[in-house]
Amino acid sequence: MLPSTMKDNKDTIVDIEDESMHMTFEEREDDFRYPFSELFLWAVLTKRQEMALCMWQHGEEAMAKALVACRLYKSLAQEAAEDYLEVEICEELRQYAE
Repeated sequence: MLPSTMKDNKDTIVDIEDESMHMTFEEREDDFRYPFSELFLWAVLTKRQEMALCMWQHGEEAMAKALVACRLYKSLAQEAAEDYLEVEICEELRQYAE
């Protein structure tokens, strides 16, 4: 339902612009502040263990990342077991958590 002001004026145009439409590449760089952390999480969630270890070594806050990865792997292993996925997948995820 339209507000009463819009009902009266059929020529009303709503102009919505996204700030990112007018930003240059240099201005958007701050969107990816912690590349090693973000790639680390991606590697953990996609079961790329070697890449996760590499990103863990090169980034900041190694202890925090290790705790997050351990919890993610344990949760993924539990989900795999509940969904009756292959036993190897479940065991592999549990092994990564250690």
